[in-house]
Amino acid sequence: MTPVTTVSSTHSQTWALDLLYHQPTPLAAYRPLWSEVDADSLVDFEVAYANRAAATQLQLHAGQLLSQQSFALQSLTNAVSWLSLFRHVLQSGASSSHELFNDSSHQWYRLDLSRLGDNVVAVSFTDITETKSQKATILAHDIRLHTIFETSHAGLYTLAPVRDAQGEIIDFRFGLVNQAVASYLGLQAEDLVGSLGSTYFPAYKTNGLFDRYVQVINTGQPATFDIHYTDGYDNFFNIKVVKLGDEIFCTFTDQSALKRLQRELEASITELKRSNASLEQFAHAASHDLQEPLRKITVYSEKLEEQHADELSDAAYGHVERIKTASKRMRRLIQDLLVFAEVGANRNGYEEVNLNQLLQEVVNDLEVAIAERDAIVSIEGLGTIHGDSLHLQQLFQNLISNSLKYSKPDVPPCITITATKVAGRDSGFDLCSHEEDKAYWLVQLQDNGQGFTQEQATQIFKIFQRLPQHRHEYSGTGIGLAIVQRVVENHSGYIRAEGLPGAGATFKILLPAAHTPGP
Repeated sequence: MTPVTTVSSTHSQTWALDLLYHQPTPLAAYRPLWSEVDADSLVDFEVAYANRAAATQLQLHAGQLLSQQSFALQSLTNAVSWLSLFRHVLQSGASSSHELFNDSSHQWYRLDLSRLGDNVVAVSFTDITETKSQKATILAHDIRLHTIFETSHAGLYTLAPVRDAQGEIIDFRFGLVNQAVASYLGLQAEDLVGSLGSTYFPAYKTNGLFDRYVQVINTGQPATFDIHYTDGYDNFFNIKVVKLGDEIFCTFTDQSALKRLQRELEASITELKRSNASLEQFAHAASHDLQEPLRKITVYSEKLEEQHADELSDAAYGHVERIKTASKRMRRLIQDLLVFAEVGANRNGYEEVNLNQLLQEVVNDLEVAIAERDAIVSIEGLGTIHGDSLHLQQLFQNLISNSLKYSKPDVPPCITITATKVAGRDSGFDLCSHEEDKAYWLVQLQDNGQGFTQEQATQIFKIFQRLPQHRHEYSGTGIGLAIVQRVVENHSGYIRAEGLPGAGATFKILLPAAHTPGP
């Protein structure tokens, strides 16, 4: 027989205690303390045993733990009575677990309690601080996501496919649904959870939406598309669909207001085209039908004056002169109106325009008027823009002619035209946000003429508008600067005037720079 090595009971207990003492899990055993007055009254517990890990966990030496009463360790928790826990386990014999917070170390523990024999409560301590922190973080994220999900203006929902016996998708069932979806039905989001899509949105089976969902499920490829939903609604949606496991996650934004605004804009454009067509018809009538009778008035007035001059009294002769003057003014007015109507009628001829070259041509055309007034016209640093050269020529010709006309008596006009390339935000003009980063040419025409008040500066671009001080002293139709403004606007630009009475005027024009760099 093989000899059997026996170990004494004393050695076994020593090994067991040594094994427990070196266990990484904090372990302790507590004995009850009974009242000296009433032997059946439990008043406290004392530590009968604690291993090294428990001493470290409780920040005490193992020797200090022995015979410590539980009330001395009650800082472990501010949520559950320490004594009540121990009493319940001792009296019922039922094991229990509790999560407790240590105020001093700011740590969370899970306490697992069980009864040993009839008179000892064994406790193991597990530090769960990190787990609690992770749970708190996850819970905060869940709350945040739930808040975003529920308060989003976009519709958010998940759909699970419903299949027939052959595995074909015949419908979809709502999973997660936010209130933005349910509001279209006048329901709460929870009312839709678990319901079939066809129950509340039957048209989706026939308007192509169901087929899109099926395609994403079968291919796994995301899809983004627009749809006009008309079954009891009149809504335009932009929908995005992605596959998540065996479901699809869908988001939609309602673009109905934008689409209706687009419709109104298209209707306005149509009406504007119709109005422009009427304006072109007017221009045609003005150029032919109106000018011919006006020409006859002028011709017959001149014949009346030539052939019957001796028969006319001084008063009659004066009437004839007024007719001729009014006819000439009417002819000029019609011609200016024709120019105004023609500007902007055709933008198909836009090209790269060198403003330096164009200004030289304008100065050459105005050579006589410039020489008559001994004017000096300086041109510096103009660049290249994309536009209509004829209309731009009309613009600068009108501005220079305006400065020549309203120069000071006996003071040679001095007109300076300069240009600087700037970003929209640095132009000094109030622009839309999408224009702030665009490149522009800031063209400035400055003269030393009669000038005007800043209040008048806001009025001079209106058609037929003439300043009070010029109405009787200077001829004109009040259309020249209106043409200037219209040319600038047709080139997606901006213009404003600045002036002081007797101190000259400055016209600032902001024109988009061409894609090719200017000189």
